[in-house]
Amino acid sequence: MISFNNFSYKVSLPSTKSDSVNNNEKNLNKEILGYQVDKDGFFTSDFNKAAGIPSDFKIHSSSLKSLVNAHVKPERPAMIDIFADVDIAKSVGNAYKVLMQVVGKDTLERKDSFSIDEIAQFPQGYEYNRQTMYVSKIHNTPSQYLNADSNFNWNNNTNTRFSSLFYNSFDDVQKGLPATKIFNNNNGGKESTDFGSFFNPNGEKYTNNDGSITKGGLLVAMLNNDSYLVEGTTTMLGKAQGYDKNINSSNAKQIHDLLFNNPFGGLIVDIAGHLELFKETDPDKFMEKYTEFMRKNQQELNKASDKKAEYEKNLLENAPFKKWFDELEKIEQKRLERLSEQKKKEQIVKLDIKA
Repeated sequence: MISFNNFSYKVSLPSTKSDSVNNNEKNLNKEILGYQVDKDGFFTSDFNKAAGIPSDFKIHSSSLKSLVNAHVKPERPAMIDIFADVDIAKSVGNAYKVLMQVVGKDTLERKDSFSIDEIAQFPQGYEYNRQTMYVSKIHNTPSQYLNADSNFNWNNNTNTRFSSLFYNSFDDVQKGLPATKIFNNNNGGKESTDFGSFFNPNGEKYTNNDGSITKGGLLVAMLNNDSYLVEGTTTMLGKAQGYDKNINSSNAKQIHDLLFNNPFGGLIVDIAGHLELFKETDPDKFMEKYTEFMRKNQQELNKASDKKAEYEKNLLENAPFKKWFDELEKIEQKRLERLSEQKKKEQIVKLDIKA
């Protein structure tokens, strides 16, 4: 049996102050996704503290509501969702850890916002450890990023991930253009709740009148581009694809093999049991369900095999043309007997002549 470390991604909700507040302060006590927001919908300092980001990074609640909605959708097919829930604080914190390494702490501390031209000068890509968020390589220019992309080992059986810093279209990447439309995605910048994990960053919340982007917007743009920065309770599908930061690549591969390397040669009778395996979140319960699934599916396959054998036997015995073949077989047998008798007589005649 495969052993995994049990873990929890549940958010500890901040306590609400019980002091009397005036009308303006009441607006600050509204909670979204477990954290307080101000009158404009931006998370307050309790969220920044939980995420481990500086207080001058302002994150709008609409962005993270869309992030959660895009990744967690119970009514979708079980083979799609990689998260059962999303820890928004840890996710934003992961983006900050990577951004600080790629762009530099000094750069982030100098300004509250960055122009599009300045963003275009940022490094275009990076490689990092998906468990520790440690950035091992930085690709500064579009050409460096494109070259690294073509040579990167995209095997999921490794802890190293490769990503552009922000979203950039395939055409622009091929042209060697830097990422500037950082709130766009392959779904036109919109949220998708059917297939894929596209969310709406609500980039207008981070865009100033002069077109510059706030520092909080940079973190949201990173989450928009790299789903491996998102953290939460993963389904077994998510673990198999390396989204669980507490499971190493070796165990992730084992889970992947159990889910996808079907020992029944593609014949899955217990479809419901198979889907249950994908959406389970607890490794121990997964192994219990996997064992039961294997047993039930094999039983059903055995039953199907027995029914097939019985059907073929009945078909052969009761086929309307069987009696024709039986008659033909009898006729052929009589013909062979006559030929045998004829040969015997010819041999006797030959002996008489010689005598």
